[in-house]
Amino acid sequence: MTSPTDDIGPTLCAVTSVLLSLAVGLVCLRCYVRLRLTRSFWWDDSFILLALAFLIASDALIYYEIRLGLGKHNGSLSDPMATVKSLLKSLNDFKVVYLIGSFLNKISIGLFLLRLKFSSRWFIGIMWALMFLLEAITVAAVVVNIIQCNNLRIVVKESQAMVLCPARQAAAIIVYMQSGISILMDLFLSISPIIVLWNVQLSFRQKFWVCGLMALGLLATIANALRNKYVSTLATFDQAYTFVVLVIISELELSLGIIAGCSEEHRAVSLEGEQYLVHGDGLKLP
Repeated sequence: MTSPTDDIGPTLCAVTSVLLSLAVGLVCLRCYVRLRLTRSFWWDDSFILLALAFLIASDALIYYEIRLGLGKHNGSLSDPMATVKSLLKSLNDFKVVYLIGSFLNKISIGLFLLRLKFSSRWFIGIMWALMFLLEAITVAAVVVNIIQCNNLRIVVKESQAMVLCPARQAAAIIVYMQSGISILMDLFLSISPIIVLWNVQLSFRQKFWVCGLMALGLLATIANALRNKYVSTLATFDQAYTFVVLVIISELELSLGIIAGCSEEHRAVSLEGEQYLVHGDGLKLP
């Protein structure tokens, strides 16, 4: 018999709420800076707002799944098979929303970096190439996730049953390609600002903080890699409980990506005129 303490749904709810609150607060702060202080609201800000909307939608699905029984052991559920079927369908919707939100967030950060007047030609070329490549593979991955779980199947082994999406090799290849390109994009977005800002007329302290905050995106990269490692948890018999691993890793990746892209010190680099603003370090708005 399972103990009530084995229900990790409340923990997932708390982590989701904290990350969502941080993301909403920083996006609002970013919009305030762009609209009221620098008056330079642009496409990168629009994309981060869209990414936040998809984060909110994905979190709404998480709250719904927790109500269904996400985080509980199958033995604690009144009808395990029916619950896992409902969870799997909802989690498939969650994956679609997460993929789109993650894509929008990366595009927002990429557009922000392209606005920097000191961006070199090699940087601009690689950035546009990665963005178009990520767009194409994300569309393919979204289509795969929409169609692959239309017909769920139940597998019985050793008197136990589990619910699975019918997997196809081509679909799996597309999903892993999307993940690989997403990791490559995260690495480029995290490391390239160090190179771009190296020759800019900023103090070492300013460069350190800007690059350090951009490097927060590496946490999203780690989360993406961990999601691939633990995707096998979908094939376990205690699915309502083990699904949490994939959900929380995906939540961390999207939330931390938005937080990294909207940190106040990160947004402090002004892109207008001939000046570069680092908020809080004495440089004035252009």
